[in-house]
Amino acid sequence: MVIKLLRYGTKFTITTLIVGTLTYNCHQEINKIVNDIKFYLNKSEPGFVEREQAFDLEINYKLNGKGNLETYLENYSEKLSILSRYEGVMVGSAEYNYKNFTENERATLCKTNPKNKKLKSIKKEENFLKRTLKRLYDLGN
Repeated sequence: MVIKLLRYGTKFTITTLIVGTLTYNCHQEINKIVNDIKFYLNKSEPGFVEREQAFDLEINYKLNGKGNLETYLENYSEKLSILSRYEGVMVGSAEYNYKNFTENERATLCKTNPKNKKLKSIKKEENFLKRTLKRLYDLGN
């Protein structure tokens, strides 16, 4: 009786370990299959990644030569770095992102450069201040 109980406990433990290990090692593939079934009838929103490509996206981590962590977004054909910028996260290089803009987005981006607007307003204020001081100086003479 004790041997049967030990045999049953051992089988249950080994089976649990095998299933747990396989699930852990194949998590990405299992997750892809589940999502493919879950969203089978749905289409992608225009401008977003196609449904088939969306399930191939992975976030991977790598230590560089200095021992620092680098984070990448990968699919079957590309490896894009995930960078931290002033306003948040940027995926890929600036050149890569600009290359993928539509003509309308490029025109909007080039027109609305906040640094240029700020510099122009400062120059206008300096000119206004200069003119005002010059007028006041001329009134005194």
